[in-house]
Amino acid sequence: MESTTEKKDNSVKLSKLSFIALLVFLVILIIILFFLLYKWQETKTANATLNEQVTKLQEEKVSLEQQLLVLSKGSGGEVELASMFTQMDQILEKEETSLLHNGVDAQVVADIIAGMPAGNAKTAVTTASLLALRKFRFRLGGHSPAYGFDSPEFIKYVLGFAGQDIQDEKNRFLSEVIMEKLEKTDSPKPGDLMFFEGSPGNIGLFYLGSGNSAGAGLGIGFLGQNYPCGIYDTSQIESNFLGYYRVSY
Repeated sequence: MESTTEKKDNSVKLSKLSFIALLVFLVILIIILFFLLYKWQETKTANATLNEQVTKLQEEKVSLEQQLLVLSKGSGGEVELASMFTQMDQILEKEETSLLHNGVDAQVVADIIAGMPAGNAKTAVTTASLLALRKFRFRLGGHSPAYGFDSPEFIKYVLGFAGQDIQDEKNRFLSEVIMEKLEKTDSPKPGDLMFFEGSPGNIGLFYLGSGNSAGAGLGIGFLGQNYPCGIYDTSQIESNFLGYYRVSY
């Protein structure tokens, strides 16, 4: 049997070990708290820097949008349109997206828009380009900037700014309604529409002008899921081309 002295010694040793363990635990806890505080401060600083960069990018985009609106009204402007489209694309690239896709040339886009006469067709093309700046993602059934757009809803929304009223019809795809409402043409002009086979419904874009000979031309809008609103060369669209459709602005 253990003597009283041995029991006291063991008790003292146990107390010392418990104290040391508690001390080690407290030290580790303090280190963890300091580390978390450091990471929180680091994240806070990074977020502040990111917010400043985002604010600066947004200010740059607003400035470019205002300049584009001036040019769209045929009032000249201090910045060349081609340079402005290039600037837009550079700004959006910083946000890991793009305005110009599939090798679209900013100068070609600028020349087309600058060469359009003032009117609703130019309003539609300009509005579509400005909305493309906002990086709206594809959302099936989406019909507003707050909710997002799908391809035909984007067309309907833009045409509303150009004096064209498109009404939905129950149990019908909006793309079919638009195609039925408009007259098919073999000689499209900027501001007309072009459609490709899709599912569900068809893919529609605003026709901007000729592009790669392998495609149907340059178009503004949505190609489908995982594709942001932008200006595309349709030569890389694999869906069947359904035709051009004249918009009577």
